[in-house]
Amino acid sequence: MKVLSAELVSPDKRARILGGVYIEFETTENVKKDDYFKLYVNPFTYEFQAERIKASGDKLIVSAREVGYWRVKIDTERVDLRTLIGCLVIPVTDELEKSRIREKTCLT
Repeated sequence: MKVLSAELVSPDKRARILGGVYIEFETTENVKKDDYFKLYVNPFTYEFQAERIKASGDKLIVSAREVGYWRVKIDTERVDLRTLIGCLVIPVTDELEKSRIREKTCLT
C-alpha cells in the first residue's frame, strides 16, 4: 500500500474534527475503523489510525490520522507533505505493538 495523498487538517471542536496529518491510501485488504498502520519515510516510522473508509469498486480508500506521542510526530513545519506521497504503508497486526501505540497516544 502506498500513500495517494497527504493533508494537514486544522482542529475544529464544533465539527468534532481532530487536527493533524491525514493520509489516504488504497487497499484490497479488509480494514476497520481504528485499525493502526505504520508509514515508512526514510529513516523514520510514523503511526496512523484509520478514520474514514470508502469503497471504490473492489478497493477500499482509507483515510488515516497520525497518532502517537507528540515528540515523534511529523514536523509539519520542516517536512514537505509531498514527500509522503508514494511512501509505504503497512498494517500493524501485532497486539503488543497496537497496545504500545495506544499507550503513546494517551500521553499526548
